[in-house]
Amino acid sequence: MSEIRKIVLTGGPCGGKTESLKYLKEKISENGYNVIIISEVATELANNGYTLERLGKEQYQEAVLKWQLEKEKIYENMAKKLSGKTVLLLDRGIIDCMVYTPKNMFKKIMQKTKISFEELYNRYDMIFHLTSIAKDKPEEYNKTFNIARQENNYKEAIEIDDITLKTWKKYYYNKVKVIDNSTDFNGKVERTAEAINNYLDKSNNYEIEK
Repeated sequence: MSEIRKIVLTGGPCGGKTESLKYLKEKISENGYNVIIISEVATELANNGYTLERLGKEQYQEAVLKWQLEKEKIYENMAKKLSGKTVLLLDRGIIDCMVYTPKNMFKKIMQKTKISFEELYNRYDMIFHLTSIAKDKPEEYNKTFNIARQENNYKEAIEIDDITLKTWKKYYYNKVKVIDNSTDFNGKVERTAEAINNYLDKSNNYEIEK
């Protein structure tokens, strides 16, 4: 049975999450891991015509949450059949659904899915928040790159970046690492890969010591 680590890439829009996945998979694999990428649900749904505008807020967010849960379940079951160490690398996680859903609506959707909040707060091993480019280089913020992107301008992007970080820290306060825009994009992706591999090395050493 495979040893599994669930790592989430989160952050505001236009932070480089999706664009970095291929490189991150390559670098994590070099560290001796099987790497399974779980792509962003909202983008996947939008690419198939299931948009917020078409479904309405509640039905759309319910679809995102249910498909996120199902995808994680499917890929985790696959990972258990592999030998060696495996990383499930997620482009956003369940807590991101909370960010985009009104509180009462989210509770209602949770009741429908019959999953407890405690289950949501203990799903992931580490979270890497890739800061939106809108925060440091607003002129480079681009809504058209991702059809599922709801933020219309850099100000909205900054606001959602802040809310996303705050929400993840609330439930995973000691498991969130911020990757800022202090370098160009290539440097940012390299720093993300290094941070993930450092985490994996430390977590493995901790398991050995136990």
